[in-house]
Amino acid sequence: MSRRTPTGPVDETGRWSRRGLLLAAAAAGGGSLAACSARGDGTAAPATTTVTAEASPGPTTTVTVTPEPDPVPTLPERPGAWTADEREVLPACKQAAVDFLVAAMSVDDAGRDNDALAQRLEPTGQPVGPALPLLGLLPGSGPAALAVRYSQYGGLGPDQDVASQMVVGDQLLLDEQGALVRRPFAADVRLALVDGTWVVTSAAPAFPDPPLPPLDPAIEALLDDERVELPGIAAADLRSGVVDASVARGLLALAERWQISVHVFYSAHPVNVFPTTRPSAHTVGRAVDVWALDGIPVVDQEASPWRAFMAAAPDAGATNVGGPEELQPAARYFTDLVHQDHVHLGFPRPDDRGV
Repeated sequence: MSRRTPTGPVDETGRWSRRGLLLAAAAAGGGSLAACSARGDGTAAPATTTVTAEASPGPTTTVTVTPEPDPVPTLPERPGAWTADEREVLPACKQAAVDFLVAAMSVDDAGRDNDALAQRLEPTGQPVGPALPLLGLLPGSGPAALAVRYSQYGGLGPDQDVASQMVVGDQLLLDEQGALVRRPFAADVRLALVDGTWVVTSAAPAFPDPPLPPLDPAIEALLDDERVELPGIAAADLRSGVVDASVARGLLALAERWQISVHVFYSAHPVNVFPTTRPSAHTVGRAVDVWALDGIPVVDQEASPWRAFMAAAPDAGATNVGGPEELQPAARYFTDLVHQDHVHLGFPRPDDRGV
């Protein structure tokens, strides 16, 4: 019996050529097809196609082709790590709050139980208990990640051993078609300094009120103004009607001179001025915190135009202005460690305007 030529399935040495294997696989309609079976763990084993052919001369040759498993869905956009600026007051405090949230809320296709949560938090050294309220924000399936925009102080204790961090950003998810979805996110994270390490003691995610139309024309104008950068949570507060129109009018006036990056109005801000029992102006919708101007964070105090912005705020209607320094007259301005990273604008009630 003569050998087949090299253009056939067997080459001159009697071994199967690559082309021969491909031809055999293509003609394997009568070959053996192993159906999808169940593994011991109950999951489906990948289908395998077995092709058996006899080389001449030589032993029987069997080729098994195992298809690639369906890939686990991944996010087309992965957020980069957020790192606290070294110019921040107590940057380790901010970093601890952010690392805690990112670990708790970043999952692949599994990891929604307490054990998986503990594994994600272990590298951060943070406890599991404060993260349990966050599990309900994870999708039922598929990946999720947290993209942090900024972490701003909501307050510091007098001994700088307790703190509130208002962390604002977006939760990244996939919809049913696999497209990227950005869901607004904000949380008030409380921390305590324990043996020189910042430990998370609680985390309260924000849940803005539903939209309440019709809106004041100033609120609508602020939502449409490209000179004012609004995170999703802040925009939701505007649509819910919780923010007073005087705040919107003030921001619109100041936006004629600066690009304004809002951090919070109401959602995620402590109800009381931390750590006192005095209600915050944010709680009644009459205040806003601005963390960057013209794209420059306020904490970059040498480059940011925060001083001119604070000086102009009273002309825009603000009667209580906090920032990195106390300007004059002191009755309108204040400063402390909390306000080194943002400018606070408080606006009066209609019955005490001008006071």
